[in-house]
Amino acid sequence: MKKRKPPVAKTLLKNSIQAIYSAIEMHNKPIFPYRYEVTTILLINAWELLLKAFIYKFYDKRKAIYKNWKDWMYISLNDCLNYLAPKSKEIWIEFYLYKESISKIYEYRNNVIHAHFKELDVIIYWLFLQNIIFYTDFIKKHFKIDISKKNNLILLPLWFNKPLIFKQNAPLF
Repeated sequence: MKKRKPPVAKTLLKNSIQAIYSAIEMHNKPIFPYRYEVTTILLINAWELLLKAFIYKFYDKRKAIYKNWKDWMYISLNDCLNYLAPKSKEIWIEFYLYKESISKIYEYRNNVIHAHFKELDVIIYWLFLQNIIFYTDFIKKHFKIDISKKNNLILLPLWFNKPLIFKQNAPLF
């Protein structure tokens, strides 16, 4: 008897959540010289899978996420972002800010993949942070999944040097 394949949207969503957890875990490794690059790749992967699950579930079951259905060629992240624009004004207004933030990380990811990147540690850190918040909000709103409660993930950021934002002379409290 043939084993039934899991639903496409559910599989995409599950893999997306695993990619976001992997991105967070990778970023929080204290000694890992390539962590920003790997985190960038995983974060973009998480978004791409999430958007494909969203498009598949709420818009078009087959045609929308495949460039070529017979060869199983999927659309790109940019295709996902652009697909949402004409579909729903409400979704697009909400997603415009997400798109801008995702696009910046996607640009950095492309530079990483093609071996040409600048040192952007402080900037990329804040983009990661914002994108993880956006991701968490999006998945909670559209899929009713609260990933912050799912694995009880609590992290305590510690460091040896003060981060850039704390180097000012102004008192914190």
